[in-house]
Amino acid sequence: MTDPIADAFQELRREYLAEAPSRLAELRTDLAAEAAGEPDAAESVRTRLHRLVGSGGSYGFPAISGIAREMEGLLATEDAVKLTAALARLEAAFDTAALEMGPPADVLQPREFGWRALVAVRSTAMRVEVSDALRGAGFLVREDTEITDAAALPPTERPDVVVLGTGPSDPDPFAATAAWTADRQRRPRAVILVEAALPVDRLRAAAAGADHVVPGERIATDIPSYVESLARLGAPPLVVLVADGATGAGSARARLEENGMDVEYCADADAAQAVLGRRVPDVIVLGADLSGAGALAVARYARQEPRTRLVPVIMLAADVSGHARGDALRAGVDDLLPLADLADDLVPTVLARGDRGRRIAELVCRDPLTGLLNAMTIRLELDHAAAYARRYHDRFALLVLDVDHFRRINERHGHRIGDRVLMHVASVLRASIRTSDLLGRHGGESFAVILRGAARDGAVVTAEKMRDGLRAQPFAARDGGVIPLHASVGVAAYGPDGTSGGDLAQAADRALHRAKQSGRNRVEAGG
Repeated sequence: MTDPIADAFQELRREYLAEAPSRLAELRTDLAAEAAGEPDAAESVRTRLHRLVGSGGSYGFPAISGIAREMEGLLATEDAVKLTAALARLEAAFDTAALEMGPPADVLQPREFGWRALVAVRSTAMRVEVSDALRGAGFLVREDTEITDAAALPPTERPDVVVLGTGPSDPDPFAATAAWTADRQRRPRAVILVEAALPVDRLRAAAAGADHVVPGERIATDIPSYVESLARLGAPPLVVLVADGATGAGSARARLEENGMDVEYCADADAAQAVLGRRVPDVIVLGADLSGAGALAVARYARQEPRTRLVPVIMLAADVSGHARGDALRAGVDDLLPLADLADDLVPTVLARGDRGRRIAELVCRDPLTGLLNAMTIRLELDHAAAYARRYHDRFALLVLDVDHFRRINERHGHRIGDRVLMHVASVLRASIRTSDLLGRHGGESFAVILRGAARDGAVVTAEKMRDGLRAQPFAARDGGVIPLHASVGVAAYGPDGTSGGDLAQAADRALHRAKQSGRNRVEAGG
């Protein structure tokens, strides 16, 4: 029996979080206006932050309230870098709160980022397709072929993403790109070129500053994948700092946190091993004189572990030349920073390395169509989850979900619509799990979810929620048609159904097979 008062409060909390995209977009706009010196902008920012401080606490989101209070204090310093970093943490806090709460049981909606996009494509059909793809990814879209560069817009209207056409009626795409990217302070987060009839010279596009080029026939799949990846990269980087007091760990940690980064501090190599077993950071920062096993051992360990082998490693050292440099590079260190230059070099190096490392990881670990973890990464995470559960007596569950009769969708509507259906399924599934869970594309129309801390009964509840979510949200085609969606799900739990990644994968597959043999559109559990 549920508590009606508690249920009503949960609905109010969900409604509060549902307004986050517009709240954040307005705050971002006012901050840009304040930085540009527009009158009354600073007062508007203060008012918005003051409201967030109060409402975040009232609705039970202390992280949102705390970051907004911190931003109130930063306004007086006029430090634009710190304010921007704090805003990124505020956005991440809203996303985390929304995904941890989950949507209402009967309405599962993909999350929205509330970012702005400008579409300057003169071909009507292509402009509509681009705009639909961006709106589907949660962007606020403006269509205007007359705006030529960032300088033509006030700060309150500048887009985060600009999409430019390359057709015969469009302006010179390379000159247009250069105009949008010339001013580093006004530059959008990304400028995307869409190929029309003829291929775009990729080298010239890169030289002009374009961030991405999308073939015209892949607009519906490539643009959502790219912009959602861009949104993921917008979160503050996670840094694991492994250093003792002699390295100036306190100073390094303070500088990183002042610039909006999430820092997990480890005093020695053993602590670092434990942390890296739990979390995959964006950057690892090491003190060269680390006691115990030593900094080079941590670097080698990071390179040998499949989950951290792509993570950039930066070492802070008194000596960054000769044999010391060679030993560090051979161990897997990417950058050596002299301690004498820590104040100038640490933050920009960590930000640059972290951003590039995350982009590489997106390419290697993500499915290019749905943006979910790919099959290889899910297998690695499954093996890691089993090893972690054995060591720390933890529990978790594996779900394998197949979209029922997906082949018929491809045969009846074509593979292009089939791809869009898979993207829609990915959005619905993503909205139905917690941020701590791992969702991947298992292959074809098959998806896998690793539910951390879940026993079999709880995993079955989540599986039913995902199945009901797909049923409640059929795919709406552009021509007005609707494609119903049903799914079969197999569930396996660590312990009763196996203690290795391979055993659990087989158990979940057997359960999925039983679900299909029993008529599909159902959940089966146990190996």
